[in-house]
Amino acid sequence: MKTAYRVLKIVLWSVVTFFVGTSSYRCYDYYVHPGLYAATSAPWYLSIQINAVFTVIIAASLLMVMWFIKRKIN
Repeated sequence: MKTAYRVLKIVLWSVVTFFVGTSSYRCYDYYVHPGLYAATSAPWYLSIQINAVFTVIIAASLLMVMWFIKRKIN
């Protein structure tokens, strides 16, 4: 059970780090190439918001599973 908890912890931090990295790159890309984003009808940050929703859903489900495992360990 402790191994599963550690693996889930690594997966959780990987998901969060992936979100931070991709969001940072999209912000950087917008400030370097604002003309590319001017042609679209959606705001440039919409993809960041969509990824944030998916990240919150995945993180919440991982935290819930980790909570159940932690209860079984103790």
